[in-house]
Amino acid sequence: MLARIEAARADPKVCRIVLEIDSYGGVVSGVFDFTDALFAMRDAGPPIIAAVNETAASAAYLIAAAASEVVIPTTARVGSIGVVVAHLDVSKAMEAAGYAMTYIHAGDKKIDGNPYSALPRRVRDDLQAQVDDTYELFVDRVAQYRGIASTAVRATQAGMFTGANAVAAGLASRVDSFRAVLDNKPIMPAITGMISSLPASTPIKPSAAVVASSKPSPRQRSASEIWDQVLAEQAARLGPTMASAQQPQPIDDARDRPAAVSASACSVWDQVHANMAARRGPAARPGTLQSQAATAPGADTEGATGSHCRASEQATQG
Repeated sequence: MLARIEAARADPKVCRIVLEIDSYGGVVSGVFDFTDALFAMRDAGPPIIAAVNETAASAAYLIAAAASEVVIPTTARVGSIGVVVAHLDVSKAMEAAGYAMTYIHAGDKKIDGNPYSALPRRVRDDLQAQVDDTYELFVDRVAQYRGIASTAVRATQAGMFTGANAVAAGLASRVDSFRAVLDNKPIMPAITGMISSLPASTPIKPSAAVVASSKPSPRQRSASEIWDQVLAEQAARLGPTMASAQQPQPIDDARDRPAAVSASACSVWDQVHANMAARRGPAARPGTLQSQAATAPGADTEGATGSHCRASEQATQG
């Protein structure tokens, strides 16, 4: 995972990195080294955003805390800043079943914590000391990563916090949905630039990756502004066909604008194409135009940019 984050940071087109986290945690091994490296990355290069969707507990929360920002949905939960070790004693079950386990070992502590005997007090104390040491590391790292006091972290008592309560406790930066975090990507201004710079005959199908790789401009235009410009340039490129076809109706934001214009350049283009075709009506369908032109007495054959509406009227009158 670190290698993928490093690769993203090295890409000059990447303006931010989003980590989607939905986990109850895991083992201790390796997690502190990973989060220390992640924490060191966030001060240089694109910001690293931990988007909780919908749980970040224990080791998973430690990873989230190391990011530049922790975003939590209203009902999501974070926390469980604690350490646990479990010991299962099956000695009585083994005895009842007629089994006995015998260890032949060297070193007094070699078989400490084995499940085939009761846990001696000395072994329990040793395990508790290890848990306490790991807990102190956990508390100190969260305090460092989140910029809060160790006493505040310890006061959580390994509890879980939801939404605004997590923000109040200092465990999250703000409340927002995972979708809102993704939609915060800048809409690619190059979409309209690509449309205007390519010849009219060139099919336009920009890569979806171009949206994720754009860096924000000083002032990001709204989805409505970009959408209106795309439609205007489309109308200009269509020329006489657009002028002779059915006039487009006023845009109904709730109906015609895509719900998430910033999802990808491809999805924006597909929506533009579908809406423009719907507004132009049957006159915009090449198959219908050719059929009408072929059967219309005296009709010219100007192809997709000719007088198809006139040909249709002549055919109807004839």
